[in-house]
Amino acid sequence: MAEEVLKIVSVFMLWIFVIAGHFICVFKNFTIYNDIILKTMIKIFLVSQLICSLWNLTGFLISTIAGGWILGDFMCQTFGFLNLILTSGNIWVMAIVSIERYHRFLAVLDHPSTFSPRNVNIIVCGIYILVVLLSSGPLYGLGEYSYFRGHINLTVTINMYSNNQTAVASNPDMTSYYLSTFQEAVKQGKEHDPKTLISNHFLSDIGVSARVIVSSVISIIVRAFNIESIQAFWTNYNDGSVKQLLHSLLWKPYLGHTIGAKYMEINTHADENQYYLYTNVYLESQEIGMCSVDFTSYNSHAIIWSGYQLVISTFIPYVIIFVCYVTVYAKNPRSAMVLDKNVNEDDLFVLNWFSSASILCLVVTFIYYLVILINANGIFVSSDALFAISFIFYGNGLFCLISLIITNRCQCHRIQTKCRLFCYCSDEGSAYELSDLSLRNETMEILSQSSARHPSYV
Repeated sequence: MAEEVLKIVSVFMLWIFVIAGHFICVFKNFTIYNDIILKTMIKIFLVSQLICSLWNLTGFLISTIAGGWILGDFMCQTFGFLNLILTSGNIWVMAIVSIERYHRFLAVLDHPSTFSPRNVNIIVCGIYILVVLLSSGPLYGLGEYSYFRGHINLTVTINMYSNNQTAVASNPDMTSYYLSTFQEAVKQGKEHDPKTLISNHFLSDIGVSARVIVSSVISIIVRAFNIESIQAFWTNYNDGSVKQLLHSLLWKPYLGHTIGAKYMEINTHADENQYYLYTNVYLESQEIGMCSVDFTSYNSHAIIWSGYQLVISTFIPYVIIFVCYVTVYAKNPRSAMVLDKNVNEDDLFVLNWFSSASILCLVVTFIYYLVILINANGIFVSSDALFAISFIFYGNGLFCLISLIITNRCQCHRIQTKCRLFCYCSDEGSAYELSDLSLRNETMEILSQSSARHPSYV
């Protein structure tokens, strides 16, 4: 109990610190710059970070308080959709800022026209439109937003028998014919949809979520809310209760008569190894309760969509960020200040600020997705470790303040070093002037003594 309270308090405090940190960043930087382009870049950088962090932390806080996702499937899809839009958009905004800083120091002549406030707004709007299109995949069947992790695949096969106990199902099309007849009865209002029936009864009778896929065989994707519900399902599966439930829902004698069948036999199969993997690995990670992209989805298109959205929304922008900042620092940004008087210390300060915040985000994002993908491939990661990395990842809006503090300290240290060097040089100059003056006085004294002894020299 104490551990749960500590988690809730820590997430709430992080939520407060993110807001306070952005206000500090605004008052410390945005209000003191006169360059309109610099103000525009700071604005989009801070706004995208703030909105992304607050949205994610709000969902994270609700899940932490409730011990899981409690807002239902519709809100899960909505939250996951906006989560991916804001997170991906934020990363792309950091990439745009890195490109702007690159042009500011290494392509000075092109910078004012390329990154005018209007052009920046157009670029940011275009990026978010691209991200919205990319994130909409699960809304039309590509991938999945879910608070579940992992699943158990229950395969259901149906055999039909006539009066003489001959298996009518020796014809492989017979099961499909029966199911299509069932669907016709549903359309006519004589029966309820079997998919809905199975899902509802699995939820009410066993306590698990079930999605039904009907083809030549019936596949039921089983996902549990907690360890108790999946254990209840497995007990019902082993003692035959699941088969009896399915038989009562699917067998309609009057529909069987239309194909010459008097009896239906149902067989079910679930992989025991899949059950142990689900209970020991995926349920542990599911305790986080955040609704996001599901890398363990049963959807056949999920792996493809998850892969290309991860590349486009995360990998490519971070490569751009890394290359731009490394190139600028390799070329020595202070050299641009010598070549162009418009590039000043403010530009250099913002470069250091943006680059340190972006690199912090890069490192944390890399670790976060590495852990998530490792866990999605069946490797155990404790819920506490997942909570810690999620805590840092969702609170990346605080990196603005952290990087600002780092940059200010580095700048203060640089100023102190210059002052000490100046003082040292000043002390050396003063000592040199004093010694020169002393030497001159001694010389004048010697000359005056010589002239007194030898008046003819005067």
